[in-house]
Amino acid sequence: MQKILHSDAVRNALIKRGLTQKNLASEVGVSAQAITNWLKGKDFPRPSALLKLAATLQLSFEELASTTDTNQPIVAFRKKGAAITTNAHINKAKEIGVLLKPLVP
Repeated sequence: MQKILHSDAVRNALIKRGLTQKNLASEVGVSAQAITNWLKGKDFPRPSALLKLAATLQLSFEELASTTDTNQPIVAFRKKGAAITTNAHINKAKEIGVLLKPLVP
């Protein structure tokens, strides 16, 4: 499953709010290079940054991001150091995503 940030929606929201990528980076708490990488599709925001990005730009998660598998929720989570992500981790994250989806407009 590939997660995709809708860069056009982000750019339109930036224009609408009169923000630059540098302003956005400051609001979200990341580097301007991270914003550039997200918009170019080279990287995807971590969960906390994705939440701040949605709140700052006043976009829903559906407007902000999608996945190549339309039947699955968007799953993003952090792991400790060099821990290996197992199928159990991914399945648990998907289950939590399904529970949280009705709570997010």
